[in-house]
Formats: sequence, structure tokens, C-alpha cells
Amino acid sequence: MSKSPGWVRSITNPFTLSLEELHMKRFITLCAVLAAIVSSSQASDSTGHDARFTEAKLTLIEKSLANALESSSPGLQASAAQTVRDLKKLVPEYSFSRLVIPLMRIVKDEGAEIGPRILAALALHDLRSEMGDFAISRVATFTDVKRMKHLCAWLTYEKLIAQKTGVTADSMKAVAIR
Repeated sequence: MSKSPGWVRSITNPFTLSLEELHMKRFITLCAVLAAIVSSSQASDSTGHDARFTEAKLTLIEKSLANALESSSPGLQASAAQTVRDLKKLVPEYSFSRLVIPLMRIVKDEGAEIGPRILAALALHDLRSEMGDFAISRVATFTDVKRMKHLCAWLTYEKLIAQKTGVTADSMKAVAIR
């Protein structure tokens, strides 16, 4: 019995979804939830913290992003990695430690598409974890993909400069904007 293309399956039975389509639907739902959270008012609690991101919300978001990063869909992985970067900028004090291992898997996967690998490396760098930084430095040393080698080498260099001088790329951007 031959498999029919996805569009034929969706026309004949629109309620049948492939695993990738199901993952994409879940991720779109996650993005909608994140958009609702982010676009809500800039409420602060009595301590001055942003009330949009409670510990419970961040834990739920982190679990959903971990599932998206472990998906077999490169588009879903790339979107999740970019979402990690965006959230880290919004909530810099939260560690997102549950996402380090899934991001490392993507970065180190030589058979993966380059787009998700690049975004995963950038997200891993933004998280500033020792394990993630070590994985980036190893990819810079051992990968055969020139774009990944170049990016990971620069991310490793930026980390070393930040350690020695205390100056990060983000702090340089802030100075340049003023």
C-alpha cells in the first residue's frame, strides 16, 4: 500500500495529521500563548518584577520549548531556538537550564540543517551556561561545516573576551546606542 501525499490525506480526511503536522500545531499554539503573555500589559508586582513572567509560566514555557527543540522538524527547532533567545532577553534572570541539552543536541548534530544549528548555537550562547559554552567551543574545533565552525569560533572568542574584560557584545551595543 503506497502512502499518499499529505495534501491528499488532508483533503480526504482533514482530521488526520502526521506527527510533524501535530508538532507544528502544538508549536503554533505555544507561540500564541507566548504572544499573549508578551503582549499583555507591563504589570509589575510590589517588588518591581514583571508580573507577566511568573515562575509557573516560565516553567510551562520552558517545557514546551524543550519539546519543540526535540522535534524532528527543522522549522520547529529553529523557531523554538529563536523564541529561547527572545525570552532570555525579556527575562534575563531566568536560567532556562532545561533547554541547554536539547540546544546542544541540535548544535552538535552534523546531519542537521544549518539554519536550526546556527539559531541553536546563538540561543545556547545567550543562555551563558558552562556546558553550552563548552559544546560551542567543541563544535568550533571539530565540525566540518565551515559556517558552524566560523560562528562557534566567534561565539567562543566573544565569551573569552567577556571573561577577561567583563565587556560583552550586549554591553558594547548599549554603549554604541547612547
